[in-house]
Amino acid sequence: MELKSNYFSLVIVGDWNKSIFNPEWVSKYIFDIPGAKVKVEIPTDNISLNSFRYTYNHISFNISGTRLQFTAETNSDEEFNYIGEIALKISRLLPHTPTIAFGINHVIKVQSNEFTDSISINDELKFKDYTIQNTTIKRKISLSDCVLTLSYCELDSHDIEFDFNYNYDIKTLDDFTSYFDVSKIVQYKKKSLDLLKDIYSLKATD
Repeated sequence: MELKSNYFSLVIVGDWNKSIFNPEWVSKYIFDIPGAKVKVEIPTDNISLNSFRYTYNHISFNISGTRLQFTAETNSDEEFNYIGEIALKISRLLPHTPTIAFGINHVIKVQSNEFTDSISINDELKFKDYTIQNTTIKRKISLSDCVLTLSYCELDSHDIEFDFNYNYDIKTLDDFTSYFDVSKIVQYKKKSLDLLKDIYSLKATD
């Protein structure tokens, strides 16, 4: 099993002022670098809902609607920790931004030959002239400090994706800084991998 690439490992939901997040401000105040070293990408799907996408040191972030969302290029611990640093910096620079939630996410892909404990219901859903593209099962689990939504998706390739979303309800960015720390994304990465290891005897890919 291994982490999927290019997923939003951290999302903060709030009433973000996208006009603040311009290249000059992001370079100076978020990444602490002069000039134009930050990679800036312009959205092409719906520019009214999306902000520029900023990439530096292998991490990216952008605003889509009400979601400030972060991505790590290789999903290394160093990149996840860097996302944590950037998220905390933004929350301290913009403390009056109304917020309602944040989520830490990890998507773990398992090849079909690794997984012997099937919970698929495909065999019961055979229809003439129809092909099942995927089967998804979702569970909501109350943890001590947040709610975990765990989705199991069997793909048409018969590989399996486990989508972990650890969700915190918050009212302010002060709440975010009280629940979140730099290593939080890595902590939940290890928690997710350990959970699959314990339940299904899966091993992480080096």
